Amino acid sequence: QFLGVNVRDDPARARTYLEEFDVSYPSVSDDGLLSHAFRVPYYPATILVDRSGEMRSLLVGAQAEAVVRSYVEELLDERA
Repeated sequence: QFLGVNVRDDPARARTYLEEFDVSYPSVSDDGLLSHAFRVPYYPATILVDRSGEMRSLLVGAQAEAVVRSYVEELLDERA
């Protein structure tokens, strides 16, 4: 499951962005608590969390879909 996290963004502007770009995954607002818990140094960032809730990867900066997909597939392969 993918989850977008809007960190300290104005909620109305975040909703406008999500609608404008037809974002299909759920998105929540964060006042900094999640980013602090996962020690995100700056944005954008992609955090991969396993089924037990453990952070497995922190990718800082914009990422190509192929890069994120490779990390996700690696996690999924661990289940096999």
